Amino acid sequence: MLRKEYAENPFQKEEYGRLLKLAQGRRNQKHFSEDAGLIRSYINKYINGMMDKPPTIGTIEKIADATEDVSFEELLAAAGYDPGKHERKETMKGKVDDAGQYLLMPVLASIMNSAYEWSFTYEGYQDKEPVLIEIENAPVRKWYFIPVTKKNITREDIMAVLMNEQNFTSTSKVSFVTKDEKIYDLIKSMQFPLLSLYVSVIRVNGKGIEESEIKTNQETDLKIVEEKSKRPFSIN
Repeated sequence: MLRKEYAENPFQKEEYGRLLKLAQGRRNQKHFSEDAGLIRSYINKYINGMMDKPPTIGTIEKIADATEDVSFEELLAAAGYDPGKHERKETMKGKVDDAGQYLLMPVLASIMNSAYEWSFTYEGYQDKEPVLIEIENAPVRKWYFIPVTKKNITREDIMAVLMNEQNFTSTSKVSFVTKDEKIYDLIKSMQFPLLSLYVSVIRVNGKGIEESEIKTNQETDLKIVEEKSKRPFSIN
């Protein structure tokens, strides 16, 4: 597959490796790679200057999301991309892009291990549509998941999503999913007391998943649970 993006300048692999090590901080490579949603060996090769080709911008975005010690622009420049020509994508709603995929996979795995009677509703992926599962025998009938990576998320941003999506009803639950602790705390502090909708925020990190309900005029006990004892049928 051909790369759709090309670096404007030479790849500074030593500087990029130094920035990766700084981004890793006190975490070991395993935890760092999990937080970034990347393979450990891939991270290791870049840290040790073993890769001659620059990473994709999507990969750089993942790394920038996993650290507060190195900026997206610094990583771009070291990789050879012009920071003035490449804007960082911010996932707020819908399309399950690179950022959304690694956020939602552990959430959906937790649902699969739960005791809920659930099913996926799939009519072919639609751009700008939240991921949806249906729940049986519960006040919540449809549970929507929306990845969020926007750093300066506001109450107005969240309200706009909740009010403008026609499929959300009083039997729907909407969970905003992030790995960023600051985003998680921001959304967790919001309240929508007049809204007839179940709403929560979920944080995914290397250690697990945590969920907090957002105050509306409805409450539910339906939450993410981390049950690791159940396993699907498999051939070993």
